[in-house]
Amino acid sequence: MKTSSGRIVTAVALLVVADIATHVASADSAESPLRRKRNLFDVNEFTQQKPPHSSIGQRGTTPDYGLVRTAQSHPTVRLPSILEASGDAGWLVEDMMWVRQLQETSMSSSMSMSPTPPTPPTPSSDVPTRAPSATTPTPPNPPGSPTTAPAPACLEGTTKEAYLLDLLDDITDATTLQDTSTPQGEAFDFMVNTDTIDVCTYPTVEQRYILSTFYYSTDGPSWSSSTGWVDAGVAECSWQGVTCSGADVVNIVLASNLLGGELPPELVSLSTLNILGVFENNVGGTIPPLPAGFEELDVESNPIGGPAFPDSLPDSLEVLRVGSTAVTGSIPSDIDTSLPALRQLWLAMSGVTGSLPPTMSGLDSLESLIVFSLGLTGNLPPSFSTSLVVLQAQDNELTGEIPAGLYESTALTSLQLSSNELSGEIDPAIGDLVGLTDLRLEDNRLAGAIPEGIGGLTSLVNLLLNNNTLTGEIPDVFEEFDSLNFTDLGNNSLTGPIPESLISNPGVRILYLRINELSGSIPPFNEATNLRDLYLNDNQLTGEVPEVADGSLPNLNEYLLHNNLLTGVMPESVCALRSGELEDLW
Repeated sequence: MKTSSGRIVTAVALLVVADIATHVASADSAESPLRRKRNLFDVNEFTQQKPPHSSIGQRGTTPDYGLVRTAQSHPTVRLPSILEASGDAGWLVEDMMWVRQLQETSMSSSMSMSPTPPTPPTPSSDVPTRAPSATTPTPPNPPGSPTTAPAPACLEGTTKEAYLLDLLDDITDATTLQDTSTPQGEAFDFMVNTDTIDVCTYPTVEQRYILSTFYYSTDGPSWSSSTGWVDAGVAECSWQGVTCSGADVVNIVLASNLLGGELPPELVSLSTLNILGVFENNVGGTIPPLPAGFEELDVESNPIGGPAFPDSLPDSLEVLRVGSTAVTGSIPSDIDTSLPALRQLWLAMSGVTGSLPPTMSGLDSLESLIVFSLGLTGNLPPSFSTSLVVLQAQDNELTGEIPAGLYESTALTSLQLSSNELSGEIDPAIGDLVGLTDLRLEDNRLAGAIPEGIGGLTSLVNLLLNNNTLTGEIPDVFEEFDSLNFTDLGNNSLTGPIPESLISNPGVRILYLRINELSGSIPPFNEATNLRDLYLNDNQLTGEVPEVADGSLPNLNEYLLHNNLLTGVMPESVCALRSGELEDLW
């Protein structure tokens, strides 16, 4: 026999059935699709409302490659009969099942209780059959009732794999994504079967896929270090070598990390990427397309090949480092317009050939040009950017004179044009390059005298003018060259005396004046305490070899004087240096 409380619940259930019939019959055919979505009710939630249910994530085109996910919720839904009924039949069936469960629990409880609770009074005729929903509390969840976790909104009616396949098909075609023998397929498999992110709410799903593809495409499992990469649930901004702005990846720098394989084409879809640096690895393939706005590419010391200047290079590119690679081609003649933002162009020891086009004078932001050992021909451009700091074009076949416009690049610190076929004289304006620390013009066909203006280069560390056809005297202008370390003026036709400010410079470590026509006596050089190598051989020096003060040349290792017109005997003070560092004396 049913108890009175059981009869109450039964009555409630009957009211629910009546409500179902009423609401199903009057359902609005134009109801919102979101309202038709199944909204699972959490029976553990002690609330008057069903929990809001987000709409399926909408794909977006924002730069962070995340989804534009609109948090739309269903209208308030209340239990029928006891609460105001609304929504579709699916929800009402759930509500009826909950009432049935409550009824069964109540019956079981009443049967185990003694005495039987009294029958509640019959409600008066003026009491409404449905209580106002705003004041009626939701009954608590029956004890022991199971909790069903809501399915992610974007996966309703589909699978995680199908959802991601549709989401990523603008980046990689579906066939490749489903082929686990490809890096793209490996990345897709990781995201479907291993990764634990919520693909419906995670803001950078596409970005995560692209970085995962990068990992597998460059032989990630063999990297020397790969902290965080393709670790389930670990945000990609925590992956080694990755730098983010907010949640957006802006830099990937993994130098000397045993990367292999090749750079994937998916990088072009990583629109927030600014810098990619994989210096000194084993990356092959070719330079992939890069996103608009991309700024710095460093693939130096890799076997990567293909064109050094592919058409896909964005005009925003500021740094291109492809030295010591297998890239080929020539510097484009329209480089001033195709890559107008270039600050660094490093091509040395690659397969690039051709010349330095005159249009390079139009690269107003150029700071460093490193193009040595390429076999380049032709003349130097008429001028360079006034921002130029480093010019290294040695070991080529460049001809003509050093252009006067070069001396307007007063920010230069390194000027290396050695081992070319340059001719003409060294312009006195070279003294305007007051920031130079490294001047190397050796192994050319330069003629004329060393200009007095060179005395303005007081920051010089290295001065190499050897193996030219220079004539005249060496200017005695080195008194303030406090940093001078290596000077080679050998194998020219220089005449006159050895400048005292040069041979006695305290900083000079290596001084080569050999194979010239220098004359006069050897000045004392006891103050050159850092001197290691002194080559004065094959000149026309006369007089005696100067004495060496005790302890004044502790580092002297090589002292070459042969093939001169010197007289007298070798001083004992010089011979005594043999007990120290001196090894070569002849």
